[in-house]
Amino acid sequence: MRTRGWAGLGGLTLLMAGAGIGEARAQNTSLVLGADSFLVAVPIRDTTDIQREIGAAAQEKAQAATDRARAESLKQSAIARIARKNAEIKAIGDQEKTAKNEKRSADLVAIRVDKKAAEREKDLIERRQSLREADIELAKKQSELADARRQALELELQLAVRRIDYERAGTPRGPAGARAEQVLSDIEKRTLEAQQKEVEKSKEVADRQKTIIQRRLQILEAQRKLIAGN
Repeated sequence: MRTRGWAGLGGLTLLMAGAGIGEARAQNTSLVLGADSFLVAVPIRDTTDIQREIGAAAQEKAQAATDRARAESLKQSAIARIARKNAEIKAIGDQEKTAKNEKRSADLVAIRVDKKAAEREKDLIERRQSLREADIELAKKQSELADARRQALELELQLAVRRIDYERAGTPRGPAGARAEQVLSDIEKRTLEAQQKEVEKSKEVADRQKTIIQRRLQILEAQRKLIAGN
C-alpha cells in the first residue's frame, strides 16, 4: 500500500510537471533542434564532416583546372596536326593533277588511295579536336560545380555552428530567441537554395559527360573504318 501511495504521488507530480511544461511551451515557442525535428529543414550534420567536404570541393576545383589545361594543350596539338594534314592533302592533290595531266593511270590510282587515306586521317584528327573542346567545356562545368558545392557547404557549416551556439545558449525566450530562430531560418533557406544550384550544376556536368561519351564512340567508329580501309 505504501508503494502504491508513492506511485500515486509520483504520478500526480509528473502530471503537474507536465502541465508546467505545457504552459512553458505555450509561452515559449523556441526552436527545439533534433535530427527529426519538423523545424529542421537542412539535416543536422557534424561540422567535421562538412569541413572535410569543403576541402574535397577545393581539390575538385584544382583537378578541374588541371584537366582543362591538359585539354587546351591537346586541342592546340590537334589544330597543328590538322594544319599539317591539310598541307599533305594539298600536296597529294597536286600530284593527282600532274598524274592526270600526264595520263599516268596506274600512278593516279595509288595517289587517289593515298589522298583518301589522308582525308580520313584528317577527319579523325578533327573529331579528336572536337573531343578536346568537349573536355574543356566539361572542365569548366566541373569547376562551376565545385564552386557551387563549396558555397553550399560553407553555408551549411555556418548553419551548423549557429545551431551549436543556439543550443549552448539554452534556447533563449523572448525577442532574443525569436531573432536567433529567424537567423537560423534565413541561413537554412540560403543553404537549401545553394544546394539546389549545386544539383543544377551537377546536371550540367552530366550532360557534358554524355556528350564526351558520344564523341568517343564516334571516334572509335572512325578509327575502325580507317583500319578497315572503308
